[in-house]
Amino acid sequence: MVNRKETEGENYLRIQELEDLNRRLQDSVVNLGARSMWDNLLFHNIDESEEEDCTEVIGLLEEKLDMPGAKSSVKINRAHIVGRKCDGCRKPRAIIAKI
Repeated sequence: MVNRKETEGENYLRIQELEDLNRRLQDSVVNLGARSMWDNLLFHNIDESEEEDCTEVIGLLEEKLDMPGAKSSVKINRAHIVGRKCDGCRKPRAIIAKI
């Protein structure tokens, strides 16, 4: 016959182990998410157009930020606009570019 106190103790220890594992996994996911954002460029207040190619935003580095040769030296893997389009919004949406 199994002692009830032993079973409760084993269950308590097992729950503690699972909670610790869960906390470590959550920390790992947050760390991986943060690392994946390291190579992102974030552009704000750029006027939007209907047929916009977000990867062409790199031209702004040359034009507005006085970075000659940016188009040839900075390679964008992908780029997209953040959030949903809002007709009544005053500010344009931000653009994220992964380099």
